[in-house]
Amino acid sequence: MPKLTVVTGSVRPNSVNAGVVKDITTRLSKYDAIDVEVADLGELQLPFFDASMPPSAPEYEIPYDAVQTWSNIVKSSDAILLAMPEYNAAMTAVQKNALDWLYTEWKDKPVAIVTYGFHEGRRAVANFESINSNIHTKLLEPVAQLQFMRELSPDGSVIDQAGYDAIVQPTIDAVVQAIDI
Repeated sequence: MPKLTVVTGSVRPNSVNAGVVKDITTRLSKYDAIDVEVADLGELQLPFFDASMPPSAPEYEIPYDAVQTWSNIVKSSDAILLAMPEYNAAMTAVQKNALDWLYTEWKDKPVAIVTYGFHEGRRAVANFESINSNIHTKLLEPVAQLQFMRELSPDGSVIDQAGYDAIVQPTIDAVVQAIDI
């Protein structure tokens, strides 16, 4: 059965991300032919990147059990969906750090993004696109970009359900299609 991993983007208690991830997994649960897993970066507790070699180096060896677990999750996934908040005009440090630990695992991996923030998460996506020029995932379109005070409230409640659905569902459809079930 194809596996899709939804990756959290915040470790803050009571974060908007928890609700976004719950909505994504609820939408994906209607596809019986997909195994959906959530990779909670707070639970994984990846250390800040400190390897002596970059992951792109042929001699790179994963130095920590948590990073090996993360590597195994990404390798075993047919696609990844990043639930991506925008913090200070970028993706969150916890998501960036998770990307930094791996290299070969990302090559040509289908990646979908559901992002949000006061600027629709645009700058977080731009940050990801810059990183992606090096790790070479297959970024799926459309990227779902939710805006605070339009589709979402900063407390995570949905303000405009129809608008929210119209933005998120096409991204869900794209990642399901990429898995080719």
